[in-house]
Amino acid sequence: MKMDIWVAKTTEAKKAAGALQRLLTEEGQARVYAVGAGAVNQAVKAIAIARARMAAAGNDVTARIWFDMYQEGKEERTRICFGVLALPVVG
Repeated sequence: MKMDIWVAKTTEAKKAAGALQRLLTEEGQARVYAVGAGAVNQAVKAIAIARARMAAAGNDVTARIWFDMYQEGKEERTRICFGVLALPVVG
């Protein structure tokens, strides 16, 4: 299964959170990609919403963040990547 979610500034955070929650429940991990400040804002909100939803099921969510270069046509662009993992709550 593809574990990538692209978020744009027009993406509804709740919908992205639902997709992220499904991936985290099924696969335990996902990558969220965003290009631009508005998209990063929506991605962070989606991760926070997914984390709150996952907490109800006894799981936590953690994320690592990094920059990545990708090709769009002949242009090389920078995106922000969030590597998101589902973790069981211990204790």
